[in-house]
Amino acid sequence: MSFLNPVSEPVKRFSSTDAGAPQINYNARVAGDVKTVLKACLVTGYGAKPSAGWSIANEVDHVAEFVSPSAAMSDYRLGIDDTSNTSTTWYYQYQNARINPSYNAPIKSLTYANKTSNENGWQLFVTERGFIFLELVMHSAINKVSARMTYFGQVKSALNNSVGANMMFFNLGHNGNISSPNLLYDNRYPHLQLNSYTSTQLFSATPFTFAASGYSFGLSNADIISPVYATSVLKDVVLCEVPAILNKAINNAADMYGVVETTIGTRTALSVCCGQANPAESTVLGFARTFLIYLDYWEY
Repeated sequence: MSFLNPVSEPVKRFSSTDAGAPQINYNARVAGDVKTVLKACLVTGYGAKPSAGWSIANEVDHVAEFVSPSAAMSDYRLGIDDTSNTSTTWYYQYQNARINPSYNAPIKSLTYANKTSNENGWQLFVTERGFIFLELVMHSAINKVSARMTYFGQVKSALNNSVGANMMFFNLGHNGNISSPNLLYDNRYPHLQLNSYTSTQLFSATPFTFAASGYSFGLSNADIISPVYATSVLKDVVLCEVPAILNKAINNAADMYGVVETTIGTRTALSVCCGQANPAESTVLGFARTFLIYLDYWEY
């Protein structure tokens, strides 16, 4: 689909605060805890909450592949190997060939986190073409909720591409493999496979490539909110837009933190601080980033 004629897909939201939801014990991580969450949200449902309508394949203990109901995802199975109690490995099958993105195994034991806080938990946002998985912990240095974000799914592109050859993966934030969220814009980290392009340079209309200390808060009366785009590494072709998320350049440091529902025009979104695991508040403030996740629909 093109930028001019996108497909809008509704978002289903799941949370550790839902009745009957599976839990992750951040004080004592175990093998299979993330896979259990994904299976419950995508496939089986929990409590009185129905699943997202996906199915499961090749499930063996803590390894599984999830199959979308979308015809646009027919070439794909999104996989997780959660056998370890120290890290979670993400991968996908494309036409039965396994693809292992770089930087695809974030650790489970989060540092600089209050691991017994009641604020710890997870949220999952799902369409038929992908999902965002948030792990939320109370940052012990700043006493604010800090997040790690894993994005796994298709993107919004105007390119002509072969069926299914369209996938992006990255994880960033609190002890993510992109541990400093500003480094999302370093082309070493995000995985993109779109047509013949297999690497990418992400960017937005905000000064997020650098540390936040590089600019001053309060420069304007309005937050700057920007889509996230990807170009080729040479920056000569605009490849796609990441459909679910926006960047927010904040004017007040206090606005960075937490997980808060907000409104963008007439649309609802979740404001999330993807944190930097560091004991110095100034460093956290400099490298953490605030993202907005649309809650109503994502465009592909």
